[in-house]
Amino acid sequence: MRPCKLPVAALLLTALVGCRNDVPSATEPEPTSAAASTAVPLSFIQISSGADHACGVASDSRAWCWGGNQYGQLGIPIGNSPHQCSSQPCALRPVAVSGGLRFRQVDAAGTVTCGVTTGDEVFCWGDNSVGQLGIGSTQASSTTPLEVAGGRTYRLVKAGTGNLVCAITMVREAYCWGSGYIGNGARGIRRSPIKVTGTQQWLDLGVGTNHTCAITTANLAWCWGFNSRGQLGDGTTTTSTTPVRAAQGFTFTHIDAGSETSCGVLTDARAVCWGSSTATGDGRGEGRKTLTPAVLGGTRKWSNVALSYLDGCGVTLARAGFCWGIGVAGELGNGSTADRYSPVRVAGGLDFLSISPGFAFSCGVAEGGKGWCWGDGSNGQLGDGSEVGKLTPVAVAAP
Repeated sequence: MRPCKLPVAALLLTALVGCRNDVPSATEPEPTSAAASTAVPLSFIQISSGADHACGVASDSRAWCWGGNQYGQLGIPIGNSPHQCSSQPCALRPVAVSGGLRFRQVDAAGTVTCGVTTGDEVFCWGDNSVGQLGIGSTQASSTTPLEVAGGRTYRLVKAGTGNLVCAITMVREAYCWGSGYIGNGARGIRRSPIKVTGTQQWLDLGVGTNHTCAITTANLAWCWGFNSRGQLGDGTTTTSTTPVRAAQGFTFTHIDAGSETSCGVLTDARAVCWGSSTATGDGRGEGRKTLTPAVLGGTRKWSNVALSYLDGCGVTLARAGFCWGIGVAGELGNGSTADRYSPVRVAGGLDFLSISPGFAFSCGVAEGGKGWCWGDGSNGQLGDGSEVGKLTPVAVAAP
C-alpha cells in the first residue's frame, strides 16, 4: 500500500517516506522498436539519474545535464534554465555544465550533482543546505561546480538518494560529507569530507538514503548506517555508525545502495541483493526484510547493477538491460506501470553498457554511446525535449 499523495514537486520527501502513488503516469506504450527513435549527436560514456534530473559525461569528457534545476543541479544559473516545467525551472534536453571542466565520472542525486574531473578532483554543484557540496560551509546553492575541501585526489564519487555524498581517494581511503551516517561513528551534518573509520582499502561504494555500502580491494563488502530492513547485510537490523562486514561468504567486484536495499555483483558475475524486498529483485514482493543476500535474476550473469529509491536496474554480460521494483511511472522500461519484483527486460532490444535508475525514471547508455531514458518526464528528466512520460526508452535529444 502507498496511501499518501504528494505532488511531484516534493520528490525528495516523497522518496524518503515511500509515497509513490501519484507520480504522473506515463503515456501509452511506445513502439518497442528502439530503431524508430531519432539519432542523438551526443555520445555518452556514462549517465547518472537523480530525483528529477540526470547528468552524463560525453565522449569528449564534458558534462551535460537535463531535467529539474530548482537548486542549480544542472550546473547552470537557475534563471538561465531554458524551460519551465511542472514544478520548477528545467531543461528538456541536455545543457552543458558551466565552468569548462572535463570529467570522467558524474553522479546525480536528489538536488545535487558531483563529479570526478580528468584531473582527479571532485567538484559538486546544486543544493548545499546540509553541506552536500563539501566546501566547508552551508552557503547557498551553487549553480557552478565547486571543488570539495581538502585538496585530495579521487577515483570515484557517489551522491546518495538522501543528502550524503561519499568518495574514494586515489590512495583508496573513503570520505563522506553532507547529512547522514558519515561512517566515522557519528550521524549528523559534515560540511567537509570526513574519513570513514577503519584501515580498509576501498574499491567501490554506493550511497543510499540512510546507509552506505562499499567493497575493499580484497573484494569484501562493508556497510554502515540505518538498518531497519537489513540493508547493512550483516544478518541483523541493528544500525551501525561505523562499517560492519556485510554479505559474509561472498566476494564482490561492484556494489550499490538504494533507499533500503543493497546489491552487488560477485566475482563470478552473479548478483545478490539484501534489505527491503521492494528492490532486491528476488520476487518476494514489497517491503519485506531480506537479511541475507538473495541471488538476483536466477542464473543470469551481470556486468553491473544500480539502485535508486525503490527500483533497481542492471546490465547482463550479454548487454541486456533489466529493471525491477516499483513501476508506477514506467521506470522499469518494459511498457507497463506495474510493479515487478523480479528483473524484467527493458524494451527496445537495446544493447546497454549501463543503466542508472532515478526517482520514477531511469536512463542508460547503450552500445555506441547513445543515451536513452524512460519513466516520469514531468520535469524534463528524460531529456527528449518533452515533459511527457514514456513507458519504454526514448533517445536523449541533441542539445
